[in-house]
Amino acid sequence: MRTAPWIWVVVLVVSLTLAGCQPGDQKNPAGKEHPIKGKVTAVDVSKPSVKLDHEAIPGLDMKAMEMDYPVANSKMLEGIKAGDEVQGRVKMESGKYLITQLEKR
Repeated sequence: MRTAPWIWVVVLVVSLTLAGCQPGDQKNPAGKEHPIKGKVTAVDVSKPSVKLDHEAIPGLDMKAMEMDYPVANSKMLEGIKAGDEVQGRVKMESGKYLITQLEKR
């Protein structure tokens, strides 16, 4: 018994479609932390957030830029002020970036 050629086309298309249906963004997987380094340009303890003029973040495929980031805990901002050189960790959570660790360099 011979299989019709179109069956193989269907099998191939379905296989490729399912392979592309992976949860989350594969370039920026949720929960994975990446190092971040930069200069503080603003601090907002009430949000809490920090604005950083940061270096490129290769693991997130993000170029160097100035950006406002929420921080996981307002205690991280104690002693941090505009002009400070900092380093820490950032991750993507619920489609947004979150600073999980921050300290002066």
